[in-house]
Amino acid sequence: MAGNKDACKYVILMFIAMLSRLFQDRRRRRFQQRLRLLAIRSRKRRIEACFYQRMLEDVNIGQRRKSVWVLARPQFWFENMVLNQYEDNLWREHFWVSRETFRYICDLVGHHLVRQDTNMRQAIPVQKHVGVALWRLATGNLYRTAGLVFDVGRCTALKLKEEFCSALLTVSNDYIKFPKGEAETRDAIEAFKEVSSFP
Repeated sequence: MAGNKDACKYVILMFIAMLSRLFQDRRRRRFQQRLRLLAIRSRKRRIEACFYQRMLEDVNIGQRRKSVWVLARPQFWFENMVLNQYEDNLWREHFWVSRETFRYICDLVGHHLVRQDTNMRQAIPVQKHVGVALWRLATGNLYRTAGLVFDVGRCTALKLKEEFCSALLTVSNDYIKFPKGEAETRDAIEAFKEVSSFP
């Protein structure tokens, strides 16, 4: 009997030891899981902090004061060659107008296009303004190309062309006359046939 009691006690003690070991293993696993979760959360927080820091740096970069008002470009093609040395046939080839017509256009719309110099930069001369617009209209090149040729930015070339076209529209009524009535229309048709030999 005593042997059975000792065996029962031994079995109970073994069972209690196994239960306590299972309980400790379970606690250890839960603790390790919590540690892993904390590590993942802290890593996520660090990544988020880096992300927000980069966003703030990008915003601060956008808010920095400009150090250059006008980007210097090494192009003086228009000033050196077109205004001084170009032959008339090359002038007509690039702008589709003669040198005299170019000057006439500059005089015609110049008072609409003239700008005042500022402390930040010098205004674009009327001749260059008209040159950029005629180059773009005559060749159909990209604004980026026109900007490189005339030493201005791409957006500036676009703005110069639009301002030139607006200035032409303001003076167009003095030069574009449409016939009024049937008689004037017939006369205009006949004059066009005589000039162009085209009905």
